[in-house]
Amino acid sequence: MADKLREAIIEVTSNKRYAEKAKELSFIHHDRPVKPGVELVHWVNHVINTRGAPHLRSPALHVPFYQKMYLDLAAVLVILFLAGRVLLKKICAAVKSKKKSGSQKKNN
Repeated sequence: MADKLREAIIEVTSNKRYAEKAKELSFIHHDRPVKPGVELVHWVNHVINTRGAPHLRSPALHVPFYQKMYLDLAAVLVILFLAGRVLLKKICAAVKSKKKSGSQKKNN
């Protein structure tokens, strides 16, 4: 494991792609209109002033449990599967009965 770690460290320090990606991510992180601390204070005050900021909450909080878990879709799929299975059994039984009646006529 130490050898793999050493190889990984050498790869990261010698390959310029990693340094370029780190600079890009650093620029993205530091390119902000306001400092993170000021933004944090703003949003905490906003939540306090709007009594919990209900307008910022996700609409998913009001979705019933069965819809969150897609239980309604699962029920429809199960019903369709069972109906297809019953239909397939009836078709197979009809085909078998035709074969039996056809083979009985040939034997007579």
